[in-house]
Amino acid sequence: MRSLILVGCFGVLANQYIQQGIGSLKMFTYWNFTSLTLFFLLGFMLSIRYGDRPDEGPVEGGWLWVVRLHHVLLETNLSMSLLVSFVMWALIYPQHKALAEETGDGRDVHEDLSWASIWMHALNVLFIFAEFSLDALLIDLEHVSLVTSWASAYGIFNGLVFMFTGDHVYFFMDFRIYWTWAVMLALVVVVVGAYLTVWALAQAKRCLVERCATGGAHGTARDHARDPAHSRQASEWSEDESEPGIVPKSASPSRSAASLHTALNYH
Repeated sequence: MRSLILVGCFGVLANQYIQQGIGSLKMFTYWNFTSLTLFFLLGFMLSIRYGDRPDEGPVEGGWLWVVRLHHVLLETNLSMSLLVSFVMWALIYPQHKALAEETGDGRDVHEDLSWASIWMHALNVLFIFAEFSLDALLIDLEHVSLVTSWASAYGIFNGLVFMFTGDHVYFFMDFRIYWTWAVMLALVVVVVGAYLTVWALAQAKRCLVERCATGGAHGTARDHARDPAHSRQASEWSEDESEPGIVPKSASPSRSAASLHTALNYH
Protein backbone atom coordinates (compact mmCIF):
# COMPACT_ATOMS: atom_id res chain seq x y z
CA MET A 1 0.00 0.00 0.00
CA ARG A 2 2.81 2.39 0.86
CA SER A 3 4.31 2.10 -2.61
CA LEU A 4 0.95 2.79 -4.30
CA ILE A 5 0.38 5.90 -2.19
CA LEU A 6 3.92 7.06 -2.99
CA VAL A 7 3.35 6.67 -6.74
CA GLY A 8 0.04 8.51 -6.53
CA CYS A 9 1.40 11.38 -4.42
CA PHE A 10 4.48 11.77 -6.60
CA GLY A 11 2.35 11.78 -9.75
CA VAL A 12 0.04 14.49 -8.40
CA LEU A 13 2.94 16.56 -7.10
CA ALA A 14 4.95 16.30 -10.33
CA ASN A 15 1.91 17.18 -12.44
CA GLN A 16 1.17 20.26 -10.31
CA TYR A 17 4.77 21.46 -10.38
CA ILE A 18 4.87 21.03 -14.16
CA GLN A 19 1.64 22.98 -14.58
CA GLN A 20 2.25 25.75 -12.05
CA GLY A 21 6.02 25.82 -11.70
CA ILE A 22 8.14 26.27 -8.61
CA GLY A 23 6.07 29.32 -7.72
CA SER A 24 3.40 26.97 -6.40
CA LEU A 25 5.56 26.61 -3.27
CA LYS A 26 4.21 29.95 -2.12
CA MET A 27 1.14 27.94 -1.03
CA PHE A 28 1.25 26.05 2.26
CA THR A 29 -0.50 23.07 0.66
CA TYR A 30 2.54 22.40 -1.50
CA TRP A 31 4.91 22.60 1.46
CA ASN A 32 2.93 19.92 3.22
CA PHE A 33 2.18 17.71 0.24
CA THR A 34 5.87 17.71 -0.71
CA SER A 35 6.66 16.74 2.89
CA LEU A 36 4.01 14.00 2.76
CA THR A 37 5.43 12.58 -0.47
CA LEU A 38 8.94 12.58 1.04
CA PHE A 39 7.56 10.74 4.09
CA PHE A 40 6.17 7.93 1.96
CA LEU A 41 9.36 7.82 -0.11
CA LEU A 42 11.49 7.34 3.03
CA GLY A 43 9.06 4.75 4.37
CA PHE A 44 9.25 2.84 1.10
CA MET A 45 13.05 2.97 1.15
CA LEU A 46 13.19 1.69 4.73
CA SER A 47 10.73 -1.08 3.95
CA ILE A 48 12.91 -2.23 1.05
CA ARG A 49 16.12 -1.93 3.07
CA TYR A 50 15.02 -3.58 6.32
CA GLY A 51 11.59 -5.10 5.71
CA ASP A 52 12.89 -8.58 4.93
CA ARG A 53 15.98 -8.46 7.15
CA PRO A 54 14.85 -7.85 10.74
CA ASP A 55 17.90 -9.62 12.21
CA GLU A 56 20.50 -7.52 10.45
CA GLY A 57 21.56 -5.64 13.59
CA PRO A 58 21.69 -1.97 14.61
CA VAL A 59 20.59 0.68 12.15
CA GLU A 60 23.66 2.87 11.69
CA GLY A 61 25.18 5.55 9.51
CA GLY A 62 23.06 7.34 6.94
CA TRP A 63 20.13 5.00 7.44
CA LEU A 64 19.81 6.10 11.05
CA TRP A 65 19.21 9.66 9.87
CA VAL A 66 16.66 8.38 7.37
CA VAL A 67 14.82 6.63 10.22
CA ARG A 68 14.83 9.78 12.35
CA LEU A 69 13.67 12.03 9.50
CA HIS A 70 10.92 9.54 8.63
CA HIS A 71 9.62 9.65 12.20
CA VAL A 72 9.78 13.46 12.37
CA LEU A 73 7.85 13.70 9.08
CA LEU A 74 5.19 11.37 10.49
CA GLU A 75 4.76 13.56 13.58
CA THR A 76 4.58 16.69 11.43
CA ASN A 77 2.33 15.44 8.66
CA LEU A 78 -0.32 13.87 10.88
CA SER A 79 -1.38 17.22 12.31
CA MET A 80 -0.46 19.34 9.28
CA SER A 81 -2.67 17.24 7.01
CA LEU A 82 -5.57 17.97 9.36
CA LEU A 83 -4.73 21.68 9.35
CA VAL A 84 -4.46 21.91 5.56
CA SER A 85 -7.78 20.15 5.07
CA PHE A 86 -9.48 22.24 7.76
CA VAL A 87 -8.29 25.52 6.23
CA MET A 88 -9.31 24.42 2.75
CA TRP A 89 -12.85 23.28 3.49
CA ALA A 90 -13.65 25.62 6.41
CA LEU A 91 -12.12 28.86 5.09
CA ILE A 92 -10.97 28.86 1.47
CA TYR A 93 -13.73 26.85 -0.23
CA PRO A 94 -16.62 28.79 1.40
CA GLN A 95 -14.94 32.06 0.42
CA HIS A 96 -14.46 30.91 -3.18
CA LYS A 97 -18.05 29.67 -3.31
CA ALA A 98 -19.39 32.99 -2.02
CA LEU A 99 -17.34 34.90 -4.61
CA ALA A 100 -18.60 32.60 -7.35
CA GLU A 101 -22.21 33.27 -6.39
CA GLU A 102 -21.53 37.00 -6.29
CA THR A 103 -19.55 37.34 -9.51
CA GLY A 104 -20.64 34.31 -11.52
CA ASP A 105 -17.00 33.24 -11.92
CA GLY A 106 -16.72 29.68 -10.62
CA ARG A 107 -13.16 28.93 -11.71
CA ASP A 108 -11.80 28.92 -8.16
CA VAL A 109 -14.57 26.56 -7.00
CA HIS A 110 -13.86 24.28 -9.94
CA GLU A 111 -10.17 24.28 -9.00
CA ASP A 112 -11.00 23.53 -5.38
CA LEU A 113 -12.97 20.46 -6.46
CA SER A 114 -10.42 19.20 -8.99
CA TRP A 115 -8.90 15.75 -8.56
CA ALA A 116 -5.52 17.24 -7.60
CA SER A 117 -7.13 19.42 -4.92
CA ILE A 118 -9.11 16.50 -3.51
CA TRP A 119 -5.90 14.47 -3.38
CA MET A 120 -4.04 17.24 -1.56
CA HIS A 121 -6.84 18.39 0.77
CA ALA A 122 -8.79 15.22 1.57
CA LEU A 123 -7.00 12.04 0.54
CA ASN A 124 -3.84 13.34 2.22
CA VAL A 125 -5.55 12.86 5.58
CA LEU A 126 -6.75 9.40 4.62
CA PHE A 127 -3.28 8.31 3.49
CA ILE A 128 -1.28 9.54 6.49
CA PHE A 129 -3.77 8.18 9.01
CA ALA A 130 -3.93 4.83 7.17
CA GLU A 131 -0.15 4.64 7.53
CA PHE A 132 -0.33 5.64 11.19
CA SER A 133 -3.01 3.07 11.97
CA LEU A 134 -1.07 0.23 10.37
CA ASP A 135 2.52 0.89 11.46
CA ALA A 136 3.80 0.74 15.06
CA LEU A 137 5.28 4.23 15.31
CA LEU A 138 4.24 6.54 18.15
CA ILE A 139 4.12 10.29 18.74
CA ASP A 140 6.29 12.25 21.17
CA LEU A 141 4.27 14.90 23.01
CA GLU A 142 7.36 17.08 23.45
CA HIS A 143 7.66 17.33 19.66
CA VAL A 144 4.62 19.62 19.38
CA SER A 145 7.17 22.34 18.70
CA LEU A 146 7.84 20.66 15.35
CA VAL A 147 4.43 21.58 13.99
CA THR A 148 4.37 25.08 15.49
CA SER A 149 7.85 25.74 14.07
CA TRP A 150 6.84 24.39 10.65
CA ALA A 151 3.74 26.60 10.57
CA SER A 152 5.73 29.60 11.82
CA ALA A 153 8.37 29.06 9.12
CA TYR A 154 5.65 29.30 6.49
CA GLY A 155 4.27 32.43 8.17
CA ILE A 156 7.68 34.10 7.88
CA PHE A 157 8.02 32.91 4.28
CA ASN A 158 4.55 34.22 3.46
CA GLY A 159 5.50 37.60 4.93
CA LEU A 160 8.60 37.73 2.73
CA VAL A 161 6.54 36.83 -0.35
CA PHE A 162 4.17 39.70 0.43
CA MET A 163 7.06 42.07 1.07
CA PHE A 164 8.65 41.39 -2.33
CA THR A 165 5.63 40.63 -4.52
CA GLY A 166 2.61 42.17 -2.78
CA ASP A 167 0.86 38.78 -2.82
CA HIS A 168 -0.35 37.57 0.59
CA VAL A 169 -1.41 34.27 -1.05
CA TYR A 170 -4.33 33.59 1.32
CA PHE A 171 -7.02 36.16 2.07
CA PHE A 172 -6.82 35.40 5.80
CA MET A 173 -3.07 36.16 5.88
CA ASP A 174 -3.36 39.79 4.83
CA PHE A 175 -1.99 41.45 7.96
CA ARG A 176 -3.25 44.83 6.81
CA ILE A 177 -6.67 43.64 8.00
CA TYR A 178 -7.19 43.86 11.76
CA TRP A 179 -8.91 40.47 12.19
CA THR A 180 -6.05 38.56 10.55
CA TRP A 181 -4.25 38.30 13.89
CA ALA A 182 -7.28 36.62 15.42
CA VAL A 183 -7.36 34.13 12.55
CA MET A 184 -3.68 33.37 13.05
CA LEU A 185 -4.21 32.77 16.76
CA ALA A 186 -7.13 30.47 15.98
CA LEU A 187 -4.98 28.50 13.52
CA VAL A 188 -2.26 28.08 16.16
CA VAL A 189 -4.91 26.64 18.47
CA VAL A 190 -6.03 24.29 15.67
CA VAL A 191 -2.43 23.18 15.02
CA VAL A 192 -1.73 22.41 18.68
CA GLY A 193 -5.14 20.82 19.10
CA ALA A 194 -4.55 18.60 16.07
CA TYR A 195 -1.19 17.48 17.47
CA LEU A 196 -2.70 16.70 20.88
CA THR A 197 -5.46 14.72 19.18
CA VAL A 198 -2.91 12.69 17.23
CA TRP A 199 -0.86 12.14 20.39
CA ALA A 200 -3.98 10.84 22.17
CA LEU A 201 -4.59 8.45 19.27
CA ALA A 202 -0.98 7.29 19.57
CA GLN A 203 -1.53 6.48 23.24
CA ALA A 204 -4.61 4.47 22.32
CA LYS A 205 -2.58 2.63 19.69
CA ARG A 206 0.14 1.91 22.23
CA CYS A 207 -2.40 0.40 24.61
CA LEU A 208 -3.92 -1.65 21.81
CA VAL A 209 -0.56 -3.09 20.77
CA GLU A 210 0.20 -3.99 24.38
CA ARG A 211 -3.18 -5.72 24.72
CA CYS A 212 -2.62 -7.54 21.43
CA ALA A 213 0.75 -8.78 22.60
CA THR A 214 -0.73 -10.14 25.80
CA GLY A 215 -3.76 -11.69 24.09
CA GLY A 216 -6.22 -9.22 25.60
CA ALA A 217 -7.83 -8.19 22.32
CA HIS A 218 -9.85 -10.06 19.74
CA GLY A 219 -10.29 -10.23 15.99
CA THR A 220 -7.38 -8.91 13.97
CA ALA A 221 -5.57 -8.21 17.23
CA ARG A 222 -4.82 -11.93 17.49
CA ASP A 223 -2.62 -11.58 14.41
CA HIS A 224 -0.51 -9.05 16.31
CA ALA A 225 -0.39 -11.27 19.38
CA ARG A 226 1.02 -14.15 17.36
CA ASP A 227 3.76 -11.93 15.95
CA PRO A 228 6.83 -12.33 18.20
CA ALA A 229 8.23 -9.00 17.04
CA HIS A 230 5.10 -7.15 18.17
CA SER A 231 5.10 -9.07 21.43
CA ARG A 232 8.71 -8.11 22.06
CA GLN A 233 8.10 -4.45 21.29
CA ALA A 234 4.95 -4.28 23.44
CA SER A 235 6.91 -5.84 26.27
CA GLU A 236 9.59 -3.19 25.90
CA TRP A 237 6.92 -0.47 25.98
CA SER A 238 5.39 -1.92 29.14
CA GLU A 239 8.74 -2.09 30.90
CA ASP A 240 9.64 1.51 30.13
CA GLU A 241 7.55 3.55 32.58
CA SER A 242 9.93 6.46 32.97
CA GLU A 243 8.46 8.58 30.19
CA PRO A 244 4.81 7.64 29.62
CA GLY A 245 3.47 8.52 26.21
CA ILE A 246 6.92 8.80 24.64
CA VAL A 247 8.50 6.14 22.49
CA PRO A 248 11.01 4.47 24.81
CA LYS A 249 14.55 4.21 23.53
CA SER A 250 14.40 0.45 23.88
CA ALA A 251 11.58 0.31 21.36
CA SER A 252 12.75 3.10 19.07
CA PRO A 253 12.90 2.17 15.37
CA SER A 254 16.38 3.68 15.29
CA ARG A 255 17.67 1.09 17.74
CA SER A 256 17.73 -2.08 15.64
CA ALA A 257 16.66 -3.56 12.34
CA ALA A 258 14.27 -5.85 14.24
CA SER A 259 12.32 -3.01 15.85
CA LEU A 260 12.40 -1.07 12.58
CA HIS A 261 10.96 -4.11 10.83
CA THR A 262 8.23 -4.25 13.47
CA ALA A 263 7.47 -0.53 13.25
CA LEU A 264 7.21 -0.25 9.47
CA ASN A 265 5.67 -3.50 8.33
CA TYR A 266 1.91 -3.87 8.17
CA HIS A 267 0.25 -6.99 9.57
